[in-house]
Amino acid sequence: MTGGADSSAQPTQADILGPVGLPLLAGFGFWVGIVLSLCLYGVWSFTQYRQLRRRLHQPTPPSLFKHPSRLVTILGTDSDELPEYGRRVRITGWAFVIAAGMTAILVRILYGAV
Repeated sequence: MTGGADSSAQPTQADILGPVGLPLLAGFGFWVGIVLSLCLYGVWSFTQYRQLRRRLHQPTPPSLFKHPSRLVTILGTDSDELPEYGRRVRITGWAFVIAAGMTAILVRILYGAV
């Protein structure tokens, strides 16, 4: 049986600045930029969280590092139900969760491409 398709697979090469490489490069740069932006925002928001925690009157809320279940509860709570401290924790936590997820996706794509 003779067909038009060649049974031996040849690797396809694309120029990095060609019609395939340039959009991929732009997409990669965009993705990395979003992850870095989320991380920088998370660091800034964490400093705001620490300042807010210091300004709270006694009793101060338990540390989220000693009670991670509290962080999970705050992440799942509607922001209208939270005080200012809880909203800051929620925003900071979601920024880091999204950045970690996007990083994991990027690593999976790059690792799968190799």
